[in-house]
Amino acid sequence: IFHQHKAEFQHHQDGITATMTVSVVPGDDLELRRIAIVNETSERRRVAVTSHAEIVLAPPEEDRRHPAF
Repeated sequence: IFHQHKAEFQHHQDGITATMTVSVVPGDDLELRRIAIVNETSERRRVAVTSHAEIVLAPPEEDRRHPAF
């Protein structure tokens, strides 16, 4: 679901709903992500959440030119 100020991604599977909201701060190189996980069943569930970020210290154009990427 796309809004003017954010995007929401939803997934439903086996009684679990996951929603990720992504917002970009205007005028800054900053992205905010919020994840909500809801168990819609009466049974106890265990969920693992993994995150990944690629930190680049070089200017973006230099990073794109690098042969390893």
